[in-house]
Amino acid sequence: MNKPLKQSNQPLFEDILWNQPVSRAISGNLLIIGGHSEEFKLTQSIFMQASKNCQTKVILPDRIRRLIGPVDNGIYVASTPSGSIARNAQEEILAAINDSDCLLLSADLSQNSETVGLIETILHESEKPVIITEEILLSLFHNLEAISKSALIISSPNGLSELANKLHVPIYVKTPDLQKELKLLEALSEKLDMPLVSISDNIVISYQDQISITPNKQVDLSKLIADISVFYMQHENKFKAVTTAVFQDS
Repeated sequence: MNKPLKQSNQPLFEDILWNQPVSRAISGNLLIIGGHSEEFKLTQSIFMQASKNCQTKVILPDRIRRLIGPVDNGIYVASTPSGSIARNAQEEILAAINDSDCLLLSADLSQNSETVGLIETILHESEKPVIITEEILLSLFHNLEAISKSALIISSPNGLSELANKLHVPIYVKTPDLQKELKLLEALSEKLDMPLVSISDNIVISYQDQISITPNKQVDLSKLIADISVFYMQHENKFKAVTTAVFQDS
């Protein structure tokens, strides 16, 4: 692992920051899946933030329709009795994924067994990159193969520590501790070939042999998740892209 790069008042990769698509027509197509009948505000906020920077659609369970009505670029799909996305929405969702460039599984999908089974199918069958958040990560610990098929993980150190435990990596971060977090991310990067984003007092990004550290200045989580997803989708160099997305929000 190379020496960590530190990012504060200036972006590490100005070329990424100043080379965003100038037209929505070439900005990429991001698909967001999330929400259940009792919690959907984070998905809604991520969708609104991402829509400012790219073409964005959101898939929601139809039980939410009565609460928020029609949504521009929103797709309502079948719900379970408890109000989360049902397994029989699979074909409709996979068709929508095929029309997108990148998929974000949001943080309020619920851990209903039917919905988790759907998530596993999506990860196994999607040919597009899939970004997962901590709630999704925690729901998939019984299926490490599904986790390994994701394209990027956004989590707290605690969530990543739980993942490390499942992968037999003996590093656990209970409280903010930058040195332990760096060791944790380095060890996980040897197991998983994807960018990892750890959000604590610092936002640490690890991918392959590269790692960056950016101070966390009360980041807006929904905007951070949206910007990471958009920058990941829009740039070929994923480490530079995600590190630069974090600069915008820290």
